[in-house]
Amino acid sequence: MLGAADIEAEVADDSAYQTLEQERQNNPASWFFLSFADDEQFLGGAFVRAHGPRTAIQRGRDLGIQFAGATVQCEPLPEDEFVARVPDAMRERLLNEDEVRQMGGE
Repeated sequence: MLGAADIEAEVADDSAYQTLEQERQNNPASWFFLSFADDEQFLGGAFVRAHGPRTAIQRGRDLGIQFAGATVQCEPLPEDEFVARVPDAMRERLLNEDEVRQMGGE
């Protein structure tokens, strides 16, 4: 899991995560699921197209999806499974808990 604090941290050369620029240069675009929660509850989720966890979280921000103090979990999704399961209307936007459950989320 990549927390929001990790995204804001300086990236050392030995970091497990690439910088935004490195992700864009080194990785093809694919689909990710972002899950937002605080200590008490699930806040929402989003399917976004990005080059890695940093660019996925940045894509969420670009779409206006962010929660102050929330933990962000970022999971890559298999392309073929994603395309078959997730309709266009459920992509690149904030989803509420009911919508995430419709897509098979827990």
